[in-house]
Parts: sequence; C-alpha cells; structure tokens
Amino acid sequence: MEKSISQNLLGYVSRWQLETIEALQANNADFFDMAWLFDGVYYRDCRQLYSSRSDYFKCLFSSSMRKGTEEFEGVTAYSVSHPMSKRHIFDMMRVFCHTGMVQVDKGEPILKTMERYSAFHYYSLRGGMDVIRQLVMDVINPTNAIQALEYAMSSAVCSGDGDGDSGTGLLSDIQDYISIYAFVVFKHKSFYALRADSISGVSQICARDDLNIKEIDLVQCIYKLCEKKVSVEKELGGLGSAWALMTHDAAEPGSSLWSQIRLSSISMREFVKFIKENKQCFSSDNALKIITFLYSCADADAATTAATDTPPSNTNDDDEVIGAHLSKKRKTFQPISFYPRNLEFHGLASPQTDISYWDDSKIKLFVAFDFSSKEAMTLPPVHFHSVFIHCTVYHADRSLNVSGNIHGKTNKSDPSVNITVTAAVVNFRHDRWRKKNVLASLSSGTAFKIPTILSSNTIGNNDNHGYLFDIERYPEYSPKGTWILMSLCIEK
Repeated sequence: MEKSISQNLLGYVSRWQLETIEALQANNADFFDMAWLFDGVYYRDCRQLYSSRSDYFKCLFSSSMRKGTEEFEGVTAYSVSHPMSKRHIFDMMRVFCHTGMVQVDKGEPILKTMERYSAFHYYSLRGGMDVIRQLVMDVINPTNAIQALEYAMSSAVCSGDGDGDSGTGLLSDIQDYISIYAFVVFKHKSFYALRADSISGVSQICARDDLNIKEIDLVQCIYKLCEKKVSVEKELGGLGSAWALMTHDAAEPGSSLWSQIRLSSISMREFVKFIKENKQCFSSDNALKIITFLYSCADADAATTAATDTPPSNTNDDDEVIGAHLSKKRKTFQPISFYPRNLEFHGLASPQTDISYWDDSKIKLFVAFDFSSKEAMTLPPVHFHSVFIHCTVYHADRSLNVSGNIHGKTNKSDPSVNITVTAAVVNFRHDRWRKKNVLASLSSGTAFKIPTILSSNTIGNNDNHGYLFDIERYPEYSPKGTWILMSLCIEK
C-alpha cells in the first residue's frame, strides 16, 4: 500500500513539474505579480517563488532603490542583469525556483555547465550549486579538464563551497581529477593550449605528491607546453626560451613548473633518452648537473635515502636546477581508467549500486560486485515511468549474464513503447567498456535477458586482469582485485 502511494506521488510530482515547465515556456501564467523583461519580451512570474529560495531576490523585490524596472500590465517588470542575461541561465533559474529541478541541455559543453554553477552561487542557491557541482564531476574527462580548470581558476566562486573553505570547492574537485588522470590530461592537445596565465595553476597540481604520471613524462609534457607557449605567444615578460618559462616563478619562489619535478624519481636511462630527443631543453652545464645528481642518487644508500627522504649530502639547495625541488618521491604511478569516479561504494557488501543519471527517458546505474563469489545477485528495483524493473546478475555456462523482469500496473504502461537495456563491463587496465544490449517492451510481465556479457575465461585470463578491481582501492586499479564494475542503462 505504501509503495503504491509513493509511486503515485512520484508520478503526480513529475507530471506537475513538466506542466509547470511547459507553462513557463509558453509564458501563460494564470497568476502573476511581477514580470521579467528579457530580450524585449515580458515573462509573467510570481515573486514569492524567488524570494522564498534566495535572499538576493528577496532584497531585489523589497528594495526601494530599484533600477531597470518598468510597469507591465499593472505589475513591476524587472530587466534581467548578469548572469540571468544569458538565455540558458534565465531559463534554468526560472525552472529551479518554480519546481526545484535543475534543467540543463543534453550534451552541453562543460564550460556552459560551469556557468550554471556560478549563477547558482551568485544567487545563493545552494541546492542548485550542489547538483551542478556533481554534474560537472560526472561529465569531466581528459579532453575538457583543462578548460574546466581555467574557468574555475578565473572564477572566485569555484574556489570554495560557499562556506569560505577554498579546499572544498569545485576548483579543488577539478584539481583532484587532473591529479589522478594527469598521465592522460597532460598528454592531450588541450593541455598545450593552456593560457600562459594559467601555468601557475598547473604548477600547483604538479607539486602534489599524488600526481599520477611518470616523472619523465611530466618533464616531457611541461617542456612541450613551454616550448609551445614561447613559439606562439610573443609577450611572455622577456621569457624567450622554454627553459626560461619552465623555471619562471610566477607567484613566489619555488612556484615554477621545473621546481615541481622530483628528479629522484627519474632514472639515468630515462633522462639520457630525454636529452637526446630534446637537445634544446637543457644547456650542457644544466644537463651535467642533473646527470651528476642522478649518479649521486644511484650511489647513495637506498635504505637511508628512502627512510629520510633527503637528497645526497653534496647537493646545493640553492642551485636553480637541482636544489629547488629536492623532495620525497611521488606516490607510485597507477594506470587507471577514466570511468565515472563519483560512485559511492561503502565497505565490502556485495553487490553495491549507485545511480549517476536519471531523467524521463533514461536511467543509468552502476553495480559493483564480487566476481569470486559466483553467486547470483539481485539488484535493487529501478523505478522507470510507471513500472519497476528488476535485474539479476548471474553466472551460467561459464559466463556472466543479466536477466530482468518488468512489473507494474498494466493500465499505466504503454506496450507500444520499447526500452533498450544495455549492460557494460569496464576493463580498468585498457579503459574499454564491453557492451551488450537487448530491446524489451515497457509493459508489465515483460522478461528480458542479456546473455554472455563476459566469459569467465576472459575475466580470469592472466593477460586480461583489467576487468577485476579492488573495491577498497577504488578508483585506483589494482591487479589483485576480485570485483567487477558493471553499468546498466535503461532508455526509451
């Protein structure tokens, strides 16, 4: 009984939200006590819906020092100002204040999504901020991460979460992402299009102990970046070479890109190969200093060096080439896949699920389960339109399979509507998803099956261990894991 009431309530709320959005788009409000003037058009609205959500709007409507107002059909019309002067922000704010929903465009660029975050912050709408922040971290990837970083660095609202803590804002989330996927992000062409005034932000990320990239690859990437900047941008404050830009302290001493390199993490063979391929990077004197230092590291007592994290005693700490970055080695490089990282797994209970996307036409959830148990796993039911979809992951014929059933009131489901159920399993090592799907009718009583998503031989093959991961080390790939990460996507 309670489930039926809850299901009906969800349906009523969803229907009301859609009808409200349609009314906003049609601009035919039955009751209005104000209007917005946007791009020459008056949009009828109700001020209480905005005042109850935001102190900004409360002050706007109660202020006696109003600017940009005029009369429209007997009520006050307010000319929109930045950031609502942009169409996608204007529409989003109205939908959110009327329905509590955050509306975004499908497949929109990440910079557009981050503009939405800034707008919610501007109007002190914390609920919208939290949703957009999660969305940004869901859609960020190695191709757009640098764009997101530059926007966040130039926007003060991204540096904190609204409580004044600069270490917990969206900028911090983006920096964490880039640090984990540096081995991909720093090699993408977008990294080499980085603005010169953003280099200091990249330097901060390069200073982290958990930067996930091989040290010699980091040297290669920052040298290529600086070489590109010097050749393209003519005005760099007299920095006429890649080396000069690499060693330039833009903020404070020790803030240059070169200062963040951990030379003790580079082998002699790697460095010699680098200078052969990039002869213009180092002068003969600088190359000799580095080679001498690497020899000193190799000759030093390994146990003592590891225990104290100190450089060889004959090193000059004030030396520009060597002394600025004599710190401990970084965390060991981990090749990890850039599958969704914002999945919340708790403990070792199997299976575990988390939903990352849900709207009227599509729902996507992720399932993590222990493959070694070989037990059938019943997943939590998914509510999709007027029905519930029940799925089970099971082992049969030495393979992994998915079966499902659709349950609900027949009079509320349309048998002419079909859904596609797609199951995909990620290979952490090679960053690939193996997918299979099935077409089913969205009506009560329908059963479906997705056979042989993966064979047991493929999963357990010593050369293909990438399908198994260690949930306790998630999202870092570990070859000793026994868990599998599967996504299930249900869409009309």
